[in-house]
Amino acid sequence: MGFSGADRLRQEARSREKANRANSFWDAFLMTENGKVKSTLMIYSLFISFLYLAVYFAAFIFLLEPLHGMTENASIMVVYLAESLVPAIAGTVVCGLTWLLFPDKRLVPAAYVWLALMALTVLITMMVLLEGEREARMLFLHFFAMAVPAPLILGGIMSFFLYRRHLKTAPKAEKFLERGVRE
Repeated sequence: MGFSGADRLRQEARSREKANRANSFWDAFLMTENGKVKSTLMIYSLFISFLYLAVYFAAFIFLLEPLHGMTENASIMVVYLAESLVPAIAGTVVCGLTWLLFPDKRLVPAAYVWLALMALTVLITMMVLLEGEREARMLFLHFFAMAVPAPLILGGIMSFFLYRRHLKTAPKAEKFLERGVRE
């Protein structure tokens, strides 16, 4: 059973639409005719997400050993919670301080979106690579569950809360400044 002419045209239109959407995403990383980047938000937030990744990695590296020593006699659940939450909280505090540095307040939440996309990519890739190896897959999932969700959840909540608060206060400040300029 073949496609009719109308079905074929619809299929071609859908293919063109998908190609246009994919091209529009990648076009954000290209330069304009002036030599400027089209979407500075995407590029800056991507690099900030690499910075945040390094901060969280350092927090886990420096805090896991002391935490393990402090929770030696605790139950396994307390050990796992402490070793997951304490470095995540420390990293989130450090990353949250960068909120004060950036004039574009969308950068911090966008960086956490990039981190979530990176985490999802790593998870899918490792599940595919470790398909036949049950023990290795379980070990990876154990470490992934201890190190990834807490920073993403805490940092994401923190960044979106700060951004929401900024949106509530920013329009009032802009209106005040606008009114002052007109008078």
